[in-house]
Amino acid sequence: MNLKIGIMLLLMFGVVGLISAQNISFSYPDSVNASDVFEVNLSLLDFSYDIYDIKIDIINSSGDRIAEIYNGTGWTSTNYYVNNIINNSELNSSLFFLNITELYNGSANLTVRIRDSSGIPIFSENYSMDVLIYNDIINTTNTTNNTETTTTSPETEISLKWDDDEIINGDEIKITVKVVDMEVNLYDVKIWIVDDDDNIISERYGSYGGDSEWKSGNYYVEEFFEGPGNDSSIMKIRIKDDYKDFVGSATIKARIRKISESYLDSFEKTIDILEQEGEDEDDEDDNNEVISISSNSSSSGNVITLGVNAESSLDDSEESDENGEVIYKSKNEHIKEYSMYGFGLLCVGLIIVLLIDK
Repeated sequence: MNLKIGIMLLLMFGVVGLISAQNISFSYPDSVNASDVFEVNLSLLDFSYDIYDIKIDIINSSGDRIAEIYNGTGWTSTNYYVNNIINNSELNSSLFFLNITELYNGSANLTVRIRDSSGIPIFSENYSMDVLIYNDIINTTNTTNNTETTTTSPETEISLKWDDDEIINGDEIKITVKVVDMEVNLYDVKIWIVDDDDNIISERYGSYGGDSEWKSGNYYVEEFFEGPGNDSSIMKIRIKDDYKDFVGSATIKARIRKISESYLDSFEKTIDILEQEGEDEDDEDDNNEVISISSNSSSSGNVITLGVNAESSLDDSEESDENGEVIYKSKNEHIKEYSMYGFGLLCVGLIIVLLIDK
């Protein structure tokens, strides 16, 4: 009996150990502005292979829900799960977009909940973040002239430029990124391409976690710009291998943020992904007259035999042998042959003259 109890306890502790091994990596901004859209990145660590629903809820200090989450088709209350969002047999992470919908200023509670494909909640974790109310427009009154003036603080803006002919699946694509009105700060930039179903089909090259590497368009290139002022630089992107056959209409997007904060400005435009042009070997063979080259040695020199298409014609320096192959002879070769013929005719002439004299 004691042995059975021991085995049961070991099994129970083993199950508890497996459950406790589950963890998440959650990246989110420490503070966001009310009415702003921001993003968070969630990765599942040591979860068993399954398809998971994710809930990211934001509640203020009074217990009121103050945000919405984008579920892939539209915005909905953070009271609801985003269903079937992470299939960790394929990819263990996902990017989520949230929006503070209430004018709230203060600390808020952010809760991540996870449930498996059977609908059973299996994980929960709490975080805190600050929600701020801000005003871009600053009103000042000039009492001397009794006039009121309104000034607007500079806003960082991002724009992209590229060559439409270079948006080719299979090639590296160079995108010129221009940013204006930066403050004294470091700025992260990300560029990504999505298909009509909003799937990210591209990856970008740049720094992430201190290393420069190709990563999904989900990720920013860290410290891409350093303010203040205006600047421009080139970022390389390419279509993912999983979408190597994709051609046609897509959308290119970009965002810029102060390092590790919510984004300041975004860019979006429709583009056409072009197919990479391959070499047509049949056309090359049709246009290539020389198929084989052989060298025949003789006492009079070398003669080169060329294989050609049946449609090709012979010029003055070419002859056809009994096998239908073209024999190319150089000018020197012709001179040698004509010299031999001339010498033979001269010998015949001398013989005739000698016979006549006799």
